[in-house]
Amino acid sequence: MQLVSPSFKVCEEILDYLNLFAKTNDITENKIIDAIDKTPFYVKKALYFLIYVEVIEVNGKYLSLRNIYKDHLIKGGMIEGVIKISITNNTVFRDYNRILNNGKNQKQSATYVISTLKLDIDTSKFISVMNSWTKYLEKEERGSTKIKTESEKTSFMWVDDKGNLMYDEKKHTDFIIDQVKKDNKSLGEGLVFVDPERIEQLQKIGKEKFDLSKLIRKCEELNISYSTKSYFSVGMLTRAITDHIPPIFNKNSFSEVAGGYGTKSFKDSMIHLDKSSRKIADSFLHTHIRRKETLPTKTQVNFSSDLDVLLGEIIRILN
Repeated sequence: MQLVSPSFKVCEEILDYLNLFAKTNDITENKIIDAIDKTPFYVKKALYFLIYVEVIEVNGKYLSLRNIYKDHLIKGGMIEGVIKISITNNTVFRDYNRILNNGKNQKQSATYVISTLKLDIDTSKFISVMNSWTKYLEKEERGSTKIKTESEKTSFMWVDDKGNLMYDEKKHTDFIIDQVKKDNKSLGEGLVFVDPERIEQLQKIGKEKFDLSKLIRKCEELNISYSTKSYFSVGMLTRAITDHIPPIFNKNSFSEVAGGYGTKSFKDSMIHLDKSSRKIADSFLHTHIRRKETLPTKTQVNFSSDLDVLLGEIIRILN
């Protein structure tokens, strides 16, 4: 099934209909086409989209909402929320935006994703589809009377309806540059602390052994802190991660991990991460106010290479 840019209004009408008859098991494509007062072509296109992003499941000739989205609506969620969640969870959309936010242009990002995922679509069409999905994500939910504040208009970080931290690095960078132009402030590095590929690998690991949601969130927040020069936060989050993960290695503390697990090179990295980063974080957390202070620099808190070694080993173990 190809990527399509549907009429999202039609998508919403289809989901309204399926939600209304959620308890029945005989909804077919033809029934939906008859029920929606739109041209069949547009209804079918919207159906293909909803099936592609896994909002609708197909059982033979019958169609129904997936249980996760039924529950979302039962708990008071909006139809628009269902579509937005499905878009942000879609592998194609996430991969495209990950590459785009890492500095590639639209054509480069599209070409990479099309090639990697072996998609049957040309580059210009792919970009058009992604742009239409992104535009829908920016749409206000139906019935909302809330007026956006200035901070919300420029927001580059938000929590979606499922509690996932969403982060638009490109929008973040654009925002910082805009502030520099307005206020003549020094520009942050705009770099990441945790490689986005590591975060993506962690997200793909199931919850059979450990729930990695806190670890993933801390990694995401590390990137946000580092790119905004929030170096106190970087030091404290690095310590928080090392304190969080020992059970994965069947240890009670990170010092036990550093001194009693893995190869010599792994131990060397972990000992450095344990002793040096912990002392720096302790100074951030426990040092009383003094008459004169010096602020941390990116060099002081940059344990990204050692942390990458740790995350790589976690991924290897849990996979």
